[in-house]
Amino acid sequence: MAEPILVEVRRNGLAEAVHCVDAVAVRGREVIGAAGDPSLTCFMRSSSKPLQALPLVRVHDDLPDDELSLRCEQAIRNYDPCISCATHFLKLTVEQEIGQEVGQ
Repeated sequence: MAEPILVEVRRNGLAEAVHCVDAVAVRGREVIGAAGDPSLTCFMRSSSKPLQALPLVRVHDDLPDDELSLRCEQAIRNYDPCISCATHFLKLTVEQEIGQEVGQ
């Protein structure tokens, strides 16, 4: 099992918090990548942000990546009061592959 991902939150050059992230990537029913404990059960609320952006990406896949990233960030902030109040920082990067449908 791979080590969890450590994410450090910094404000004014000081470490404010360190988050230990367990993550898993699944294709179909097969685990194709993991960091930390892939069997960990968690609440969907915080982990759903990429899924919240998916419909927007599918509808506006003709936009340049930077414009699509901005629109996804705006959509997520509309539905997440913590991000809207700037208690969390969100920077989304869109990467598209030619010939590959989003979400597969």
